[in-house]
Amino acid sequence: MRLNIFVLTYILFFLSCSLSAQEKLNSSQDTHDSTSSVHEQPTTSSALEAPTSQLSVQENLTYSLSSQQVLTLERSREMALKNNKQMAIAAEGTEMAGFNVKAYKSNFLPKISATGNYLLTTASLEKLVPGFHLPTYIPDASGELVPNILTTVDGMPIFKEYAFFPGMDLSLKPNGTYIAGLRVEMPIYMGGKISSAYNMSKIGEEMARLNEAKTRNEVIMEADVAYWTYVETLELAKTAIAYNELVRQLEVDVANAYNTGMAPRNDLLKVQVKLNEVELQMLRAENGVRLARMNLCHIIGLPLNSEVEVDYIMGGNGSLDNETYLSIDGSRNNETYLNNESSRNIDGSRKNEVYMNNKKSKVIPLPDLFSRPEYELLSKQIELKERQVKLVKSDFLPSVGIAGNMGYANGLKLNDSKLLDNTAFSAVVNVSIPLFQWGEGRNKVRSAMAEKKMASLQRDELTKKMELEIQQALQAYSESEARMVLTKRSLNQAEENLRESGDRYESGLETLSNLMEAQAMWQQAHSEVISANSAYKIAETAYLKAAGRLEE
Repeated sequence: MRLNIFVLTYILFFLSCSLSAQEKLNSSQDTHDSTSSVHEQPTTSSALEAPTSQLSVQENLTYSLSSQQVLTLERSREMALKNNKQMAIAAEGTEMAGFNVKAYKSNFLPKISATGNYLLTTASLEKLVPGFHLPTYIPDASGELVPNILTTVDGMPIFKEYAFFPGMDLSLKPNGTYIAGLRVEMPIYMGGKISSAYNMSKIGEEMARLNEAKTRNEVIMEADVAYWTYVETLELAKTAIAYNELVRQLEVDVANAYNTGMAPRNDLLKVQVKLNEVELQMLRAENGVRLARMNLCHIIGLPLNSEVEVDYIMGGNGSLDNETYLSIDGSRNNETYLNNESSRNIDGSRKNEVYMNNKKSKVIPLPDLFSRPEYELLSKQIELKERQVKLVKSDFLPSVGIAGNMGYANGLKLNDSKLLDNTAFSAVVNVSIPLFQWGEGRNKVRSAMAEKKMASLQRDELTKKMELEIQQALQAYSESEARMVLTKRSLNQAEENLRESGDRYESGLETLSNLMEAQAMWQQAHSEVISANSAYKIAETAYLKAAGRLEE
């Protein structure tokens, strides 16, 4: 009995909840469309047409636009160049190379140095000189001193008189002795070593500047990729929002039809499942925007949590409005591209589409391989090796140098009497002539020449690779153009297919599955157009970088 009462209570509770939910659903539908009654045919035209106005994705994200920084592509490049660590390193390398040039240039001038020595020691030289006899001399008639000699009986000469030296103690103390002076050194001829080193430093400075330009191009490329990737994620998020609105409107229309008994519950469940998928797409799109924004902030040197808004030109259909294209001389023309809504007829034929039909309407600058920093760096590397050969040769050539010293010495006492207390000047000329080194010089020169040859071969090899890189970049650039044409054509077809599916669904000639598939095709085509335009901009930067025309 208790079990039956419990079951009855549960059934009544369930029915009351169902009726309450049904009343809420009906009231919400009445609010949405006040002009339609419960028994009228539901309209689905608003859900079947491609949306002409899209909400800004920033309004659906978690950050506010009021505090965002508006970034153009040029501004993002400037910030990236200013804040990039590799650019800072390259700039410091250029500055360091400039200091090296000045340092090597000073070798042509005389070197002046001050010298000083002071001796502090407890050592001393103590010496006892014993007494001894010394022979004597007397003047002759002319006043000259001659030995005072006597002749013995056997005829042997001997000194007549001797002087006695009583001996003495000697004490030499070097403690407190100091020497101070100025030294001037001037190279006269060093076999070309100084000039070779100086020229090598100048080449090093030029190579540092070229490396800075190379790093600059890489940073610009990195900034462009981050910028257009962020633009792409923003537009894809907009598409996800528009697609969500499309499916939500379809859910309302199908729910109206279901409530009036004109659609099975299975159709409503299909739309609700699709709506869940779309919400997941929106979540992924928002996460993609967040990550792309953080990456852009990292590239341009802002904190990762900075709120930025990019200033870009993107049409409502995802294509670039008033897109400018490069001419043969590197200038730009204002050719509108892929934005004419009548670019494709319903039967698939083209009209007002000039791509690949008029070659003069789409030309790009010719590549200039010799202006690329990479090529100039390789050329400077060969020149550096040439100077290095001369530097090696200079080690085995004669060298001449001169040095002058002006010094003052004081100290060195002998029996408490100072021996040094005077100023003196001295000059030294040094000449060094290598004579024989067992072939060392010849082998070192040959080794340096081999390095020069290796640098030349390396330039030839890398030149071929750069030419291949240009061709690959040009191919990718052309493919990106073709992709824009094809994706825009697919979008036009998807929009027309969506309109036809909507009309047929309203007439009862199309299934809900086909309509939802048409909506998904429209969303996919719209996303492809956005990705194609972003890829085109990145491919353009990549080609200009490979062609040596990035900053022209």
